[in-house]
Amino acid sequence: MSLPHSRKLLTTLRDRIAPTRTALLIVDMQNDYVAEGGASHKRHGTVAAVRAIIPTMKQLLLSARTAGTMVAYIQMTFDSELRLLSDVDYLRRVKRYGETPMVVKGTWGCEVVDELAPLPGDMRVEKQRSSAFVGTNLDLLLRSNHIQSVIVTGVVTQGCVLAAASSALMHDYYVTVASDCVASANKELHDAALLILRNSLVLEDSVVGARKIMDIWSEPRV
Repeated sequence: MSLPHSRKLLTTLRDRIAPTRTALLIVDMQNDYVAEGGASHKRHGTVAAVRAIIPTMKQLLLSARTAGTMVAYIQMTFDSELRLLSDVDYLRRVKRYGETPMVVKGTWGCEVVDELAPLPGDMRVEKQRSSAFVGTNLDLLLRSNHIQSVIVTGVVTQGCVLAAASSALMHDYYVTVASDCVASANKELHDAALLILRNSLVLEDSVVGARKIMDIWSEPRV
């Protein structure tokens, strides 16, 4: 059976994450979620599980910049009165985090952790929902820069990471999840989310360790 038109399929991980067509998404690595002294730390007493990925993320970030891969920081961003939340999302967030506003624009809690701080030229996208694509200009930003593929990193695996990866797939991007650069305080939910992602992304090496990505980026390209 002949196809109605020719397709240029990116069937291998090496092709899918070629630096010129790829963006590294860093999701919600903000002080209120990840830093000691942030809102999550104060509420739960520890952020050890989510901080554990920072060294590997830092290596992957450096590798991306060296290879010329676009870097985009996705930051949950609210106002102090939470007017950007619907009633539904307000109830959900209060149940999880309490009534104290988090990641308020202009505060330390909203900033990216120092270890992964953005550089001039990195893209920054503010969001108010779990998905990095809902109500943001991320899709426009990626398409304007000829991006076909995204690598998703950050927190939390079963929340904003899963939402970002799923939305990227629905927007017709090739999606790779760096499995050792995503984290959750709940290991059971973290593992379940990775299982869901492996099932939905399907393509070989769609969920893969950062070292494999970095090794590909370090290869000579012709």
